[in-house]
Amino acid sequence: CEVCEGSDVRRSVRQFVDACLNLGLTRITIVGGSPKYHRQLSELVQHRRLRLDLLPGTVRRSQKQADHDLAHSDVVLLWGGSILDHSISGLYQGRSGRARVAIVGAAEAPVVAEVMQGYAAMGALASDKALRALDGLAEDARPDLRRACRPFAENCGFTMAESAQLVVLFDDALALELGAPVLGSVPDVFVSADGPKKSISGPGVGNFVTFAKAAALLRDMLDGPCFANRGMVQAHGTSTPQNRVTESEIMSRVAGAMGVDNWTVGAIKSFIGHSLGAAAGDQLSAVLGIWDTGIMPGITTIDALASDVATERLTYPLKTGSADKPAYALVNSKGFGGNNATAAVLGPDATHNLLARHHGDSAVSAWQHSHDRVQQSRADIEAQRLTSEWAPQYRFDDGVMANADVQLNGEEIVLGDRRIGLHSDLPDGWKP
Repeated sequence: CEVCEGSDVRRSVRQFVDACLNLGLTRITIVGGSPKYHRQLSELVQHRRLRLDLLPGTVRRSQKQADHDLAHSDVVLLWGGSILDHSISGLYQGRSGRARVAIVGAAEAPVVAEVMQGYAAMGALASDKALRALDGLAEDARPDLRRACRPFAENCGFTMAESAQLVVLFDDALALELGAPVLGSVPDVFVSADGPKKSISGPGVGNFVTFAKAAALLRDMLDGPCFANRGMVQAHGTSTPQNRVTESEIMSRVAGAMGVDNWTVGAIKSFIGHSLGAAAGDQLSAVLGIWDTGIMPGITTIDALASDVATERLTYPLKTGSADKPAYALVNSKGFGGNNATAAVLGPDATHNLLARHHGDSAVSAWQHSHDRVQQSRADIEAQRLTSEWAPQYRFDDGVMANADVQLNGEEIVLGDRRIGLHSDLPDGWKP
């Protein structure tokens, strides 16, 4: 401001310093932000009681370094609107121990007229007319709608679906402690936007980044022969011409760059269609089912791959059948509008080996005994359900506060064991 020579930044920094000191936070670490803002903060935050560590978001950090930052800081702040990579911020969140249990899920019910009409207007959906043209049928013939979704073959658009998927994640120590069933593990998920695009729906290059990062992580975690020959990809596989070309090229080129001999490619949408936001959950559930049953779902809605599909170092099974269980999987998702994600997933055997290396054989042996008890308890509950001897517990009025439970004065309001201050943080010049 040319009048008072103040600034929003200076005022905000002053409020930040006051808030930290009032809360007793004197060791602050900020991850991310540009060098310009780092210099500005260093100049403005000059207080003898406050130590400020500024870490660039462009420099790769290890989990050990992130753990050190957390251990030697009262608070770690992640700079939001910057080029800070998701994988760096993740070091300070889930894997740092901030959450020991995470419930991750999505649900979509898009089969309503407005949504269907919108996707049809974009030409994204398969239609009876287009399917008849693909199969050489007469205009009055009815196409085989069970084969409408045809990933990696001659196709004409995707098939809308509805789904709800929920996954429960434990940290490794908690899973061992509770004897939880170990269906697999997720070392990391990588997310990247496409950058500049010529159309909202067109695929871009961001999926190269996510897919290559996930593959590189698995390469570094597994021995060479295992990584080269015992992996699979649960592909996005939407049944559109653009997807079959771009995604197959990404898989093939990354496989070559990483030294992979062969990846088996699955496309669960051929069975259930595209459930939009829940689709990656469908893919992960399919992968867990492969590890549980040893059955690999083929892309059974197609007779042959399209001529423009990349096949080098890739196998696309067209029939469902028994197969050797893969050691790991890449779950790939191409988001509408240009955001992409790829999850690196380890199978049960690889996860058990990792747990043994990290926690020791004795801890895994103790988990096995605890797990046996958990499995017996699950079997007992299931038997009670089948005979109507078991019912879910409904704790009515549990933890509900009444007006009489509220304590209030001019300084704070107390709700149970939570205290909420009533002081306003007014900008300069607002007080009378």
